[in-house]
Amino acid sequence: MVVMRAVVKRYGSVTALDGFDLRVPRGSIYGVIGPNGAGKTTAFSILAGYVRADAGAAFIDGRPVGAPGRGGVGALPQGAQLPAHERLGDMLGFYARLCGFSRSGAADEVARVLRLTELAGRERARIRELSHGMIRRAELANALLGSPELVLLDEPTAGLDPQKASHVRELIAAHRGRTTVLISSHNLDEIEKLCDHAVILRRGRQVYGGPVDQLTSARAELRFDLGGPPGDAAAQVPGVVDLEWDAASGTLWVRFDANVRSAESVIGDMLRRLLDADVSIRGVSRGRGLEASVLDLL
Repeated sequence: MVVMRAVVKRYGSVTALDGFDLRVPRGSIYGVIGPNGAGKTTAFSILAGYVRADAGAAFIDGRPVGAPGRGGVGALPQGAQLPAHERLGDMLGFYARLCGFSRSGAADEVARVLRLTELAGRERARIRELSHGMIRRAELANALLGSPELVLLDEPTAGLDPQKASHVRELIAAHRGRTTVLISSHNLDEIEKLCDHAVILRRGRQVYGGPVDQLTSARAELRFDLGGPPGDAAAQVPGVVDLEWDAASGTLWVRFDANVRSAESVIGDMLRRLLDADVSIRGVSRGRGLEASVLDLL
């Protein structure tokens, strides 16, 4: 759905993107990860048409960014300022008309996105009367107007309370397979739970791009948190290629051949052997987690 090839963007003497490459599968929820200044917001701004690249090429659904065509792009920028004096319903209705809706169609579309973002009933409220969390959800409603094929979300749950943040994540997940969603977030736990694929940027370049479970080794690595040493209980499990016991943390790392056995079957065998040996088990997880994997690359 999205292709960026050797994209370069400079702001004076600062190079924000330096030969950046990106390929986003259609219908995926795709995480964009990197430290402050890595180029995440600049990449989003180019895709949204806010700024132009100095070199390279960017395409959405096979068309150069900015070219006319069906579908469209919805965006939730970080730090956007909505018009404080406008009523929420009027503002969204104006943008819906710009999307091509008739007056009556715009009203229906505004009602739809307000229901999705749990803002129904706030149509007459002025933006200045809304809380920070409500404004963030209003920006999300704006991004979803017209059901665009591509949605760019920059820190979509920033400033939301846990309940509303959970609802926004559920809303994003519900678009999987129907809409291509790019999410930039410093909340790596959120990225790991939501995203199928991710790209990691460092100094304007890609250092990883691909499936999240491949990045976290979830396809070929298991973590067992134990109450004591495993002894020989974990040895000779079919498909296991390496065991690493960390006595200080009580962690047993198990690496297996994903071409031979599934993670579920290895977990089952390991649990039976550990329980038969009276080894207490505090937890089981797949992979090293996104945070550890990202830190290794940055």
